[in-house]
This record gives sequence, structure tokens and C-alpha cells, in this order.
Amino acid sequence: MSNLVNGSGMFVYSSNLSTFDGDLSNLINGSSMFKNTSLASFSSNLSSLVYGNGMFSSTKLKSFSNDLSNLV
Repeated sequence: MSNLVNGSGMFVYSSNLSTFDGDLSNLINGSSMFKNTSLASFSSNLSSLVYGNGMFSSTKLKSFSNDLSNLV
């Protein structure tokens, strides 16, 4: 996934998705990427993320720590 640039809506409504650990270091558009999932654990580099509108909307994410210095 290290080459992924546009993940908009990629996992939306994937109810079985509860954890994510992958390389998203080149992701620019993550809008609604994990929306309405069971995501509780997330680990990835989001330093290139520019668009993240609703990326984790309606998830079960308990904590989040990341470099979002490029986020608009």
C-alpha cells in the first residue's frame, strides 16, 4: 500500500475491519476511507495526508496519534 495516493472510500462500510497496520506514507486523499467500519486500532504513517474529511467517521477508534502537518 506504500504507493496508494487516493484511498477515498476504500474500506467504507467494511464492518469486519477492526484493525489496520499498513504503510500509507504516500496517501494524499483519505476522505471517508474507514468510515462506518469497526476500526478500533490504527497504525500507519499519514504524513502526506492532505484530505481526510470523515476518514474515521463512525468508527470505534479509541486513540489516535499521527503527523497531520499537511492536512487541509
